Amino acid sequence: MAGKGIQVAEAGGGAMGSITPGTGYDYEMGGAPKKEKVSKTAISATIGKGVSVVRAGKKLPVIAELGGKPFKLENGDRVETGDGSYVFGLTDVPTGDNPSTSITLYPGSAVEISTRHSSAGKVEGGADVITKVKFLSGMIMFGGTCEFEFKNSLPIKLSPVAAASAMSFCAEIRQDGSAAFFRRVAEIEHTRAKVKAGIFSKETIVTSDALYDLPALEPRYEEALRAFDLWGKAQGAIMGKMAMAHPGPSGEDFKKEMQGAISANVAQMRKELAENEYLPKDVAADYKKQIADFEKGSGQMKAFAPKEEEKGKEAARKAGIQKAITDGEQAISQLSSLKLPSPQKLDPNFKLSPDNSERRGMSMDDYTRNAWAKSGKINELRQQLDAGKMSKAEFAAKSRSLQEEIVAPLKKNAERLAKAGKDGAPVLDAASAKTKIGKTVQYGPIAVEVRGAEIGPEFRMMKSPQGKLFVAVSMKLENTKSASTAYIVPDEEMWLNFGASEPVKPENYKFETALDKGKPTEGYVYYAVPSSSKKFSLLLGKKGLPKTPVDFSL
Repeated sequence: MAGKGIQVAEAGGGAMGSITPGTGYDYEMGGAPKKEKVSKTAISATIGKGVSVVRAGKKLPVIAELGGKPFKLENGDRVETGDGSYVFGLTDVPTGDNPSTSITLYPGSAVEISTRHSSAGKVEGGADVITKVKFLSGMIMFGGTCEFEFKNSLPIKLSPVAAASAMSFCAEIRQDGSAAFFRRVAEIEHTRAKVKAGIFSKETIVTSDALYDLPALEPRYEEALRAFDLWGKAQGAIMGKMAMAHPGPSGEDFKKEMQGAISANVAQMRKELAENEYLPKDVAADYKKQIADFEKGSGQMKAFAPKEEEKGKEAARKAGIQKAITDGEQAISQLSSLKLPSPQKLDPNFKLSPDNSERRGMSMDDYTRNAWAKSGKINELRQQLDAGKMSKAEFAAKSRSLQEEIVAPLKKNAERLAKAGKDGAPVLDAASAKTKIGKTVQYGPIAVEVRGAEIGPEFRMMKSPQGKLFVAVSMKLENTKSASTAYIVPDEEMWLNFGASEPVKPENYKFETALDKGKPTEGYVYYAVPSSSKKFSLLLGKKGLPKTPVDFSL
């Protein structure tokens, strides 16, 4: 009978229906759910009527309600969503403590999954693990350890961050073939452009030949994330309906049951008092007291009497459930009609280029990777300690060494920064260009020796803003003309001009600003400028007043 429909009776044995084997919903003959102990990767919840699974060339409709019977998936299944339809909770069954793989599909999306079933291990019904996800179209949220592939074969490598075994991200395949990533905890490397996305970038766009890190999430994906808030409310409707259908005993029901038990107990006491002339006096006295309390409505009877405020609490509980249902149904409606803004046009200022800078210290991304990797090793050592495979002394020594390796780059950078700008010492953590200036100008009583300048993408283990670079100017300042203390305020008197735009004030500086005669100070001042800037002018003077310029190019 393989491939043929099976007739099943609905509850009560009335109307007949038809279930096709292998559809994901398995039934025994007669309509009873099939008691299958084999674990399966499954879809636990859907929204909308446009969810389907393509299996062996046949398209199977899928409707799965949270808390109900999940739709079980097979190796090679393609899961698709139509307009206004979502898949929430497509998950596998991993072995032991291994993380599960979970996928959420937005409307108009499709993935193909590969699975492997294993009866080994302690998982009842065996493990059913997703080994590969092929992302075909649309927008998804992914989290897991399996291989991940794009249909359009973008030249990127996805991998977990240091010391992690799983990745998680939201991703979209756009109509132009590019891919967008947001809410990402994973490494992205563009194998053709030879660049890596920043660990903490808000949004990353991948094209066939470039990688873009955006400084903020564009409105399209801000709106997309609303789906998860709405899904949380939608679950309230589902759970509320379940609570209404199966309310369970209320506090009032419990008290009525207890009152019945007390009444039966009092009847038994009366019977014993009437029939047992040998009943001990103290027991008889206690029985009489309990009977009197019962007749007066005091004692235990009073304790279990329904109270008006409890009736109010029960009414409030039901009202709360009804509100959750109403809010949830509204959320489901909003999910089905959710419209996303169009993607923004790519800004070339956010395109990543290979970092060919002269590097003087570890980047923040590399420091974070190093810290995560060393922390992961410390966790492994702790597991060995807990398992009795390592002594406390050995654990202390090895973990202390790893902790020192974590902070070593910070110490090294702090030592370098203490000398930055002094005697011409370099300033930035990474410099893509530098120049000697060697020009001294008189600014009031202060002689300002502008020694040199450099431009680069990182300073103080901090990346420059997207589309910008840091320009650092090293200098020596000395009060040469005033017997009293001379002052300079860099935020108001040191501007950097880089073209047609308004000059910018410093991001920060490091030198003394109160100068006694004959006591020079040296250090640096730095700015953030558009990455395309090449020609600069350091302007000394307050805003709106004539300036003393020092020109240079980088």
